[in-house]
Amino acid sequence: MTVDHPPIPGSALWVLAHPRRQSLSGHLFRAGVQAMSRSRDVATSDLYAQGFDPVLGEHDLGEPVGRPGNLAELAGEAYTRGQAAPDVRAEHEKVAKAELLVLQFPLWWYGPPAILKGWLDRVLTYGFAYDGELDPELGLPRRYGDGGLTRRRALVVVTAGDDERTIGPRGVSGNLDSLLFP
Repeated sequence: MTVDHPPIPGSALWVLAHPRRQSLSGHLFRAGVQAMSRSRDVATSDLYAQGFDPVLGEHDLGEPVGRPGNLAELAGEAYTRGQAAPDVRAEHEKVAKAELLVLQFPLWWYGPPAILKGWLDRVLTYGFAYDGELDPELGLPRRYGDGGLTRRRALVVVTAGDDERTIGPRGVSGNLDSLLFP
């Protein structure tokens, strides 16, 4: 079951995944939210400040807990039954209202911090953010389906400790576009 979540025009959710308020990321977060607030309504999720639990587990399953099956699908069932965990429901409400989702994080070990990966795992729930609908022409699942979050925009704000010698086509860390593709 897919649920459509029409966004509020001109609204945004800015998600920060950095533990230090006084870091460059913390400064960019505060400055970005302040600047964006001049033209739209901006909600925020500062994952470290909130103490967001990034671990997808039994507490995310509601009634299907203990039943065998795909964890993502079981969490999706819990969502459609209104049994998502309270912290996830709170994030669902913020995401559902947002026309623009801003994800801000430092690049650590070639990916986002675990807290953001966990936020993605727990909040972008099957049935809420995406579905398993088949492409009517091909009969194959669409990459992310249509889901409730189609027609949204996203912005990724990434900081990295590497420089032009390590990030790039000839750098040891590779091309930034390849690093950020997932």
